[in-house]
Amino acid sequence: MKNKGALTAMILAALTAAPIASADTPNCVTRGEFSRIHKGDSLNRVARIFDTRGKLVSSSLYRGHKSQIFQYRTCRKDSLVQVSFSKTPNTRYRMDGKYAIWG
Repeated sequence: MKNKGALTAMILAALTAAPIASADTPNCVTRGEFSRIHKGDSLNRVARIFDTRGKLVSSSLYRGHKSQIFQYRTCRKDSLVQVSFSKTPNTRYRMDGKYAIWG
């Protein structure tokens, strides 16, 4: 019984020390959030990290290959973040590029 109590205490301590997965900067993107996204990430994963879905600014279709570019509001003035996603038939959109200017 003593080991169960110690194990429970360790689990609770780890859970309370873990970072909270809630929106810390809703509706805008920080440099830290931008650095957390990587090539191959899904559109939904990027939206979760950025705490926003962004605005579709461009889309194209060529022989079944689709691409989309989203622009996101930044938490800093005079900054810009764009992320491009692409997909082939029978696949989901995956990030294939990102671009930022930080003011």
